Formats: sequence, structure tokens, C-alpha cells
Amino acid sequence: MDTGLELRRGEAYHTSRKALLLTILFSDIVGYTQLYERLPEVVMADIRNFFVQRTTYHIRESHGGLIVKRNGDDVFAVFTEPASAILATLNLHRELDTELIAGQRLQLRSSIHLGQVAVEQLGGHLDVFGRHINHAARVRGVAKPGEILVTAAVEDSVRGWIDTTSICFFRRRTPVLKGLGKSMTVFSVEWRRPSSLDTDSQLPESSQPLTHWVNPPLSKQLLYRRKSSSPF
Repeated sequence: MDTGLELRRGEAYHTSRKALLLTILFSDIVGYTQLYERLPEVVMADIRNFFVQRTTYHIRESHGGLIVKRNGDDVFAVFTEPASAILATLNLHRELDTELIAGQRLQLRSSIHLGQVAVEQLGGHLDVFGRHINHAARVRGVAKPGEILVTAAVEDSVRGWIDTTSICFFRRRTPVLKGLGKSMTVFSVEWRRPSSLDTDSQLPESSQPLTHWVNPPLSKQLLYRRKSSSPF
């Protein structure tokens, strides 16, 4: 079998279908509206700039994700696989939990989901659509301040790819989710101990995104690249 030919056929199929299986992240700052009501605009500008810088670093530069959209304190990103999404989000949460930004201690709430999505490329921008995007957004809506919720598909996919001596998963059930009319099994994700944190932590070599399985043009936007060579 010509493996290269099969891979090219697979990529052509995905491109023609405009669909990819991606890990979806939603994250926002808890109490952002209330902060706007009581803090000067210059302070809020500092908070927004810090949030943009740190989400870019943890999501894109350190763990190879693609930031699809921003809306104030809201960030929507995708990853080629869920282990990178979990590590990026854990490190982002921990940094914001432990630092004062413009005199404020910020908390995030985040959700991570895995599913097939529709992809459209408009000029140089990639946009992502589908019911799994809605699922991820709705799960984020029931996360508690400081909490990262991942769906059962994510938890199942990262078994053997995440170091469970450092990271733990707590199973729970959501209430009925608005707009979906059903509840979902989710897992709250935490560092097991503070000493586990390394803000520059990388996946083991065996669990880096499998860039050799994908080819340009569409999926190259989601390949892992380091800093100067990043296509994002």
C-alpha cells in the first residue's frame, strides 16, 4: 500500500468535506462585566492586553492551538488533539489564579470538548462551526469560577496521554444544558499538587500532535509550530 497516497486521499476527503475532528476550548474571565462597572477603562485595557498575551502564549505558542475568535474576555480556540488543550488550559488557569493583574486577581472558567466540526477558510482566517461548538460553549456556561470542565469524549481520549500522577479528573453531571435539552457527563480537571505546575510544560514526544498525518492547505493552520515558525 502506498501510505503517502492514502494520506493524501484522506486529506483531500477532509478538505472537500470541509470537516475536521478537533478539540474545542472556550474560556472566559469570571465577573468581567462587574469589573467593567467598577474599574477605570485604563485598568480594563491592561487586563484585556494581559489576557490576550497570556492566552496567545499558552494556547498558541506553547501548545500549538489556533485561536479562532476573541470577544472581550471570551476566547474560542481549537487544537488537533485534547492533551495539548488540557495542558494549555491548566497552565493558563494557574497563572491567572496566582498573579495580580492591574491589582486584580482574575479567575477563569473553561470547557474542552471533542467533536467533528465544519471548517471554512475565508481569506487567511479559519472559522469553525457545528453542534459540537455549541456543546462546548454550553458546558463552559455551567463551569464554576476557576473550574475547567472537559466532556467524556475528551477524558476518554487522553487516557494514557496525560500524566495522572500530576493531573486528576473528577466526574460529575451537568444540569440540563440550555438550548440542548439534556445533561452531559463531564469531568472537572485539576493539577493534583502545586509542585506539578510547569508553565512551559510540554507533551512527551510520543503525544505531540501527529503532524505527519496531515498535509496543506487546510490543516497546516493547525500544525504544531514553535514561535518564529508558527503559521498562526
